[in-house]
Amino acid sequence: MYSLNFLLLILALVVRFDQGVTETSCITSAGEPHLLFYSIFTNASEVDFDVPSTLPVNASLDTVFIIHGFLSHATKDWVNDTVSALLRNQPRNIFVVDWRIGACTESSKYLILKTYGAAAENTKEVGQSVSRYIEKLVDNYSILPKDVWIIGHSLGAHVAGFAGKDLQLRRRWKLGRITGLDPAGPKFREVAPADRLDKMDAAFVEVTHTSSLLGLQEPVGHVDIYYNGGEFQHSCLLRTPGCSHARAIDFYIEAIRNSNCNFIGRAWSKDNGYKNMTKSGRSEDLMTVVGPMAEKYSAQGTFYIETNNESPYCTGKSPTSDVAVIPADNSPLDENLFDSPFF
Repeated sequence: MYSLNFLLLILALVVRFDQGVTETSCITSAGEPHLLFYSIFTNASEVDFDVPSTLPVNASLDTVFIIHGFLSHATKDWVNDTVSALLRNQPRNIFVVDWRIGACTESSKYLILKTYGAAAENTKEVGQSVSRYIEKLVDNYSILPKDVWIIGHSLGAHVAGFAGKDLQLRRRWKLGRITGLDPAGPKFREVAPADRLDKMDAAFVEVTHTSSLLGLQEPVGHVDIYYNGGEFQHSCLLRTPGCSHARAIDFYIEAIRNSNCNFIGRAWSKDNGYKNMTKSGRSEDLMTVVGPMAEKYSAQGTFYIETNNESPYCTGKSPTSDVAVIPADNSPLDENLFDSPFF
């Protein structure tokens, strides 16, 4: 039986000589993110802002930015599915931000704890780059900041927040909307609003919560949705911890695609454990929905949404006041933590 010290030594040697992390990796640089543009008329095309007025951008349409998270990239299946759902919902200008260098996507798995910290640090710089891209759209294509909507998952949600902050700081522009899909929790818990996604980063900030292990549990938006309590998700009991974190994407794509079934949230509170939802009726000031129509609802605060165990997840019902909350999985992180196609 090998001793713990021996195993740690072997791991250190593997890390030392692993070629997956180089001097140009996320640990030393966030890199310059790239953009892909989509519309109902065009497939993915790389964006070159150095050649002005070459994009078929329609200033009369909403403009959406999609931002991936840690270890991910712009051509993941979930990104393509989100683009497709948004364009089928209505015509839009869509930009996908590929910040794979800063997100440590191509780095060694043996350095995952170190690279996650680097990726978290890189979110601010990448957000500032996204801010400059939006600025060029406004200046060169007459896009209005109020018509810009950023959707970010995990670390991508914080990138969105930093983009909104930077635009307000430099140009005094406020984005129309940010959607944070289970914003990353590690490195962002109990920090100042200036250091994470916050409701001041856009005119409307919608946040969904699906994992207490990998996601942020504190409410940070105008509307915070806690699916099934926000700690752990149905059908993820025998899967990796990344499963619950990824469900935020699954739920949101379905909310966009399925116009016949609304994910209906009912106001509730979380204080010294979970309390029952409000029982004072079903008026619109106590309810909200997930997806493109969310900002049409005046209700703000924290909301509970109950889902089905498997797809289709939407129940189309307002949850009852005595729903069960799935307990969090607070077990130690394991080596399969990030084995999720959505992370």
